[in-house]
Amino acid sequence: MKRKCVGFFFLLIWLSPTHRAVRAHRPPHADIIPRCPTTRTRGDHYSSSRFTRTARRPSSHAFASFPALALSAAEPLVSVTAAKAMSSLRPSLLLVVSLLAAALLAAAPSSASRDLRPLQASFVVRGRVWCDNCRAGFETPASTYIAGAKVRVDCKSKTTGANTCSFEGHTDRTGTYNILVIDEHEHELCESVLVSSPDKGCANVVAGRERAPVFLTSNNGVASNVRLANALGFQKDVALPRCAQILKMYQDEDDRV
Repeated sequence: MKRKCVGFFFLLIWLSPTHRAVRAHRPPHADIIPRCPTTRTRGDHYSSSRFTRTARRPSSHAFASFPALALSAAEPLVSVTAAKAMSSLRPSLLLVVSLLAAALLAAAPSSASRDLRPLQASFVVRGRVWCDNCRAGFETPASTYIAGAKVRVDCKSKTTGANTCSFEGHTDRTGTYNILVIDEHEHELCESVLVSSPDKGCANVVAGRERAPVFLTSNNGVASNVRLANALGFQKDVALPRCAQILKMYQDEDDRV
């Protein structure tokens, strides 16, 4: 049984393409070795010639190389299987690539048109509204800030003086207003204007502090879109009692100057 197995293995090795290639490059008398005619060894064939061809025993090297030979024989089958798999995948891959290319081409014009459209400019006009409790005409330590005062941003044409747009807002609890103004107004005159005060005791406009100019354009070198306006003021009908001391302090400073 063992001999049959060995013979079967040798037959596979002998018929393998690698072994045939090795035998094709061997010298013509590689298996013929000189041996004495009278010498008998196991496995020898008797002949009257000087040389005898012997059936060599299978070496361990032959058995060790059998897996490599089997793998080399299986390589064509694996390559054919891989080629078939790749050929079956090619149509689906081509379909995916074509769909992606179509999607990119369809999205390109819309994105390009969005990029070409100019962005609409917007600005925030910020300022404060104060109450002149001393009727001094300017802010003093006695001044307070009015919450809920109404302010409007007006823009007029430089050439005709006609009103082009208006935006309104109210002050918060700190007396600060932030009015959003849309679009560029480089060729217009814009200013913050006092409208009304919720404090009936401080509702008269301070002369010269009822409006403040603002420049609403992005072509003036200012990186921020916030435009600061000078503080606007209302004044009380009657000054507070402690305002006399405050005004005297300012008078003393003017005399020292």
